[in-house]
Amino acid sequence: MQRDKIALIEKGIPFEAKNEDLTNRTPEYTALYMSLSADEHTTTKVPLLEHGDPGSADYVKLIESNVILDYIEDVWGSVGLRLRPTDPKDAAAVRMFLEHFGKMSPFALVMGNSQEVLRQRLQDFVKGMKVVERCMQLYKKKDAEGDFLLGADFSYAECMAAPILVRGESWLKAHHGVDVRKLAVDLGLTHLSKWMEAVLARPSVTQTNPGGDIAADVKIVHPEWFTCEDKLEFTVSNGEIVF
Repeated sequence: MQRDKIALIEKGIPFEAKNEDLTNRTPEYTALYMSLSADEHTTTKVPLLEHGDPGSADYVKLIESNVILDYIEDVWGSVGLRLRPTDPKDAAAVRMFLEHFGKMSPFALVMGNSQEVLRQRLQDFVKGMKVVERCMQLYKKKDAEGDFLLGADFSYAECMAAPILVRGESWLKAHHGVDVRKLAVDLGLTHLSKWMEAVLARPSVTQTNPGGDIAADVKIVHPEWFTCEDKLEFTVSNGEIVF
């Protein structure tokens, strides 16, 4: 849901946000969501977009945040900030970044169920960070001021990645003692470090961050993820994790 709110804010499109408690879903929301899902056994999630007047020919209902993000750009591409680049080279850079950003997803590390598993998954997470750094070295817009993938231009890449970055930073620090921002600096991942700082400071991101305690709230929704909350003790030496 956050990525779609970010897009609407960046484009200056007014919208009404309605919150749904995923620990106590209303029957009305569940019925609406399931009427749009091709999988009748899926879990009801957010977001859900309604655009237009119900009953009119142009009324649209959509689920899945990436589908909604594409719809926003398809409908309002020329309004406000263009998030999906029209330049083929920039568009390819965005696709390459999103292809590799998933390698530093925090979910596996968050759900580690023993100290041994946590250590291995932290090493895997670091490998992912290095892949993203390499991707930015290769595909970040050259000779452009600014720390986003396309220099000064906040784009589709940041819209898609920001919610994972926000949550990962909070979850990993609170539950396993891993400060992702400091880790990037200690590893010498300059492009990634500057990119993370720029994304996390972007007003559209800070305005749409979940309220409350992100790290505590995830345990309420997904208690099964937290069978081990050991803190990881490590140092960084010559670009590698040392336990």
